[in-house]
Amino acid sequence: TYRDDPQAEPQERTVSVNHPLNVNGTNVFLIGHGYAPHITVRNTDGSIAFSGPVVFLPEDSSFRSFGVLKVPDASNPTDTQIGLEGELYPTYGFSNETGPFSAYPDAKSPFISMVLWTGDLGLDSGKPQSVYALDKAKLDKVMKSEKAQYRVDLPMGATKELPDGLGTVTFDSIDRFVKLQVSKTPAQWVTLLGVILALIGMLGSLFIRPRRIWVRLRREGEGSLAEVAGLDRSSGGNLGAELDDLVADLAEQQGDRA
Repeated sequence: TYRDDPQAEPQERTVSVNHPLNVNGTNVFLIGHGYAPHITVRNTDGSIAFSGPVVFLPEDSSFRSFGVLKVPDASNPTDTQIGLEGELYPTYGFSNETGPFSAYPDAKSPFISMVLWTGDLGLDSGKPQSVYALDKAKLDKVMKSEKAQYRVDLPMGATKELPDGLGTVTFDSIDRFVKLQVSKTPAQWVTLLGVILALIGMLGSLFIRPRRIWVRLRREGEGSLAEVAGLDRSSGGNLGAELDDLVADLAEQQGDRA
């Protein structure tokens, strides 16, 4: 939904690729989209440490997507921050050959699989960092066994308890996100006019033959002597015949004086 101005009634419009939304001369283009699962992380006492949609960026045509979740305000016995990273499968499938995969781009049976990290997320350092990646410089892997990192596997609607009193993670629902580009080109008609004029000029150079003709007259006894010359800058014309016609016209106009 959108409004032309703050006082206008909201209107609904579908924006798709190559079909932008135009609002008072400004175009809003759709340049990307994907899924943003709604995830809730609760502390051991049941209080909410994080709850909201998390953007997962698509990695292939089946919309298998990668994303991270940062929980800096977690409250747990070790007073440590929590990080999760992993993949979203809109329509979950599994085979022994490929492992987990998404069988279809639509969210028919969404499933999240993420690994667990604890420590310092680096958000208090003042340095900018990507919302799509974990800064693992001060993070530690949470291990399930000596060789396997602890993994949080959740179908939509499920909740899983984290180890070491870190709380629980719930995959509540799934939403879509869009990536939009807003652009306005007020001088596009001037540019279009310039292109049209340039094309007209180019066509003129193709079909108009550039020629130069000189005529020099001087007195010669009782009459005048005319000297005629020409220069043809393109091939294929009959410049000689045209000069003969010009000389004949001059002779006719001069009459007995020629």
